[in-house]
Amino acid sequence: GACGFWGACGAGAVKDVSFRLPNGKTYGVFSPSYADSVALLALMSGARTPTGGTVLAGGFDLHREAKQARRGIGYLAADLLPDGELTPIEYLMSVADARELNYDKTVRYVHELLELADLADKKDSLIANLSHMEKRALCLLQVLLGKPEILILTSPLSGLLPKDAPKIRELIKYFGDTYTIF
Repeated sequence: GACGFWGACGAGAVKDVSFRLPNGKTYGVFSPSYADSVALLALMSGARTPTGGTVLAGGFDLHREAKQARRGIGYLAADLLPDGELTPIEYLMSVADARELNYDKTVRYVHELLELADLADKKDSLIANLSHMEKRALCLLQVLLGKPEILILTSPLSGLLPKDAPKIRELIKYFGDTYTIF
């Protein structure tokens, strides 16, 4: 999709950004300021409103046509962890329900995603009993619900032990041919 925007976000500022990206590629955002990187991703995801310009996702203006545009974006915040009182199935289905996704199609897709993430055997366990890596994997899976074109992953390896990071990288790489990933 195409973007041209600028905005102020807390201590960070993003100015005069413009780009067009093909689908099926993985991109990184590098900045001397972590705040600026997070600000850019927040603007791209619709979590923040730009002070000027336009952000398009799937041809829709992210702020004037927010509902349609956000269907095309999956966003993973750096500090997101799922509710420990739910099971993985309950968590993913509650996210799907909030996004108004088709129940029958989503149930099948949730089971496929849990298999890919090696969480199928824990689908009925409380999330509170999962490892940090399994919780982060579950958060990555919720981003994929609705099959958005663009995945925005803010620090997807946040808080992981070095031995756990390859599993999340593997999941991201698996979806890299299908989605545009930041």
